[in-house]
Amino acid sequence: MLNFLFFNGCFILRMACSSYPKLECGRLVFQTSKKRARGPKCSITGKRLHGIPHLRPAEYKTSCLHRHRKTINRAYGGKMCGAAVCERIIRAFLVEEQKTVKKVLKIQKSKEKQATKAQP
Repeated sequence: MLNFLFFNGCFILRMACSSYPKLECGRLVFQTSKKRARGPKCSITGKRLHGIPHLRPAEYKTSCLHRHRKTINRAYGGKMCGAAVCERIIRAFLVEEQKTVKKVLKIQKSKEKQATKAQP
């Protein structure tokens, strides 16, 4: 039975991912190539993350990479790019500001109602 690989969007034979390089001694050796790793991407923008090596998913677990090589020393380090993190922080700050503005406006409105009731 033929072994198939999923490569570049279509099924191809395993033989298509192989080569026979000649060694210095003149002997031919059978070599199969692995799938290329695309590397980690930002979950929001879809851009590639800088500073993290491009490995296959299983190789991140089995390789001898230390934790500081697998992630970036930042909030959401190995998942989101810096621009997405900055945008998220700004959005959270603006939401909090909006809440405080609503609260202040509500207090002012209640004071105006009390002033109009006490005036006549």
